[in-house]
Amino acid sequence: MKRYEKLGRFAVSIIAVMFYANCATALNWNDPGVIPVQSISDQAWRDGVTGRRINIQGMPQPWNEVTSNTPNTTPGNAPSNTPGNTPGNPPGNTSGPKNTTSTASKLSKAGKVAGAALGVASGTAMVVNATAGQEEHSWGDVVQGAIGGGIAAASGAAGVNAFVGVGQLAYAITVASGALVGGLVAGSQLFSETDCLYDPVTGKFTCCHTQFNQGERYADIGEYMFCSKTQQDGTEAIFKPAVRQCVQGNMNKSDTWTGEKSGWWSGLWKDDFWAPECEIRICDNVLPQSGIDEYIDYTPDTEHFCWNWGCINGYTRSGNTCVKSDGTRVTPKADDYDSLVQKIQAERSRILQECGKYQNSQTNSTTK
Repeated sequence: MKRYEKLGRFAVSIIAVMFYANCATALNWNDPGVIPVQSISDQAWRDGVTGRRINIQGMPQPWNEVTSNTPNTTPGNAPSNTPGNTPGNPPGNTSGPKNTTSTASKLSKAGKVAGAALGVASGTAMVVNATAGQEEHSWGDVVQGAIGGGIAAASGAAGVNAFVGVGQLAYAITVASGALVGGLVAGSQLFSETDCLYDPVTGKFTCCHTQFNQGERYADIGEYMFCSKTQQDGTEAIFKPAVRQCVQGNMNKSDTWTGEKSGWWSGLWKDDFWAPECEIRICDNVLPQSGIDEYIDYTPDTEHFCWNWGCINGYTRSGNTCVKSDGTRVTPKADDYDSLVQKIQAERSRILQECGKYQNSQTNSTTK
């Protein structure tokens, strides 16, 4: 079906989902399974697994503890770190304050880079998980795709918000775009499944000429799947010997359905869907005689998606009917529909005959 219009309708909703994810309740740095990492883009602390913000209150940060620049003075002793004035040391060979770019600081920066990488990885993994598999998808997958896309974009936009004002705006647009794309990808899966049904015989999620999620079985225009029908008690049952065809056209106008595949250009403007009505499809095209259903066994052909038929035990198929072991043909039951039609036709003939007699008598009286 035409999914582009549908996908455009919920694009704004995807962005809203992204902002909800960004404002979700933060985790704590010491929660089980949380790996604290710092994002390069916004300097925020996040969980390296999920990409969610974390509360770092009380978290030890050893790289912020730099060596003090205050001279180390001991009562009764001269300062020991006076540049160039240490006894026994040549001028210039000092023991002054250490550079603040310590090993711990370097590790901190490395942690930020790793955090951004983990954010991209976790966000991408969420999008992949939301669109993985050929089974049925849901709106939950769309939400997950949107959140994952936003996380991946936020983590990948390293340094974009370094520019005051414009950079922050660019960062917000990047995150929103990531959420939009992630949601649209997952949404395309969802909308493709308006053309997918579960086959009651094979049990497979079967899709009619879809582009994104092609189901456990993909059917081209003109191909078939088996059919089910709703019984009086509301349950679904296999409809023997019926199938449903993958068609192309306008779903709201039955006279435009066709099992013939259109050219690539004209096909772009048509809907592809499973025909809502089932049709009888016998593999050898020989329909059994009407009224002998109680003597027939139907067997599905899961390769050609049609039905074979034979006779129950004690009977043998002969042409379009079943015969007993002694060769006697079974007696078909009167078809209720045919019987009703015959009664209506007989009543019609009787009425016309009676009206004809009355009309003739009236004509004769007038002429006299």
